[in-house]
Amino acid sequence: MIVREEVKGELLRKVAHVLFCFTLLIPYIGIISIPPLIYYTILAILAALINGIIVKKPLLSKELVNFFENRRKKTIETILYTTPQPFKHVIEESLFRLEQLVQEQIKRMEREYEKKGGYIGIVHGIIGVLTSAILFNDYTIYGIIALTVIDPIAATIGILYGRIRLPLAQGSLEGTLAAIIGLTFILTILDVNPEVAILISFFASLTELFSIEDNLTIPLVASLSAYLLSAPRL
Repeated sequence: MIVREEVKGELLRKVAHVLFCFTLLIPYIGIISIPPLIYYTILAILAALINGIIVKKPLLSKELVNFFENRRKKTIETILYTTPQPFKHVIEESLFRLEQLVQEQIKRMEREYEKKGGYIGIVHGIIGVLTSAILFNDYTIYGIIALTVIDPIAATIGILYGRIRLPLAQGSLEGTLAAIIGLTFILTILDVNPEVAILISFFASLTELFSIEDNLTIPLVASLSAYLLSAPRL
């Protein structure tokens, strides 16, 4: 049961990871017209401020959580107030279950170090992408794509099928190979030369395997690799 709970928590974290990465792609997919450097700078400041509140002002962060919970409860009460009496009990029970489900999923997703030190993975991811944008300009998108693809694939395949653990590494051989194949496939679809795509995927996957904080290093290594290999601008 404990193992299953850990697996569910890890898979939920990877879903959240992919959603987070999509927010990093926003300057490149035309949703808003804002220069990438400005966008990532704003994100970095916001993430740092929020993380600082979580770490240095835990009481304030709890108060904010309580505030949003109270607002959510008032919304539910409003819905119930306008609901016809015959359906009120059913809707109330459904909303209560939904509330419990959301809270359970959040608890599953949080790692122990995040409860103490805040969501440093998000901060590191934004810093990694911001630094890539400063150093490698348009090649930053390679780093974001790599960050989106490699970690979820490597972790998911590693959890489900990983058998060979590599020395001094954070993951499995099966997960790393799957990540290389997955990123290579996506880059090839985007008209990147197959040899170049394989090399970018290989270096980025090795970074994920051996890095202490891969959210920081994967964007940098993938963007640097694309730049040095003269990959096409996506």
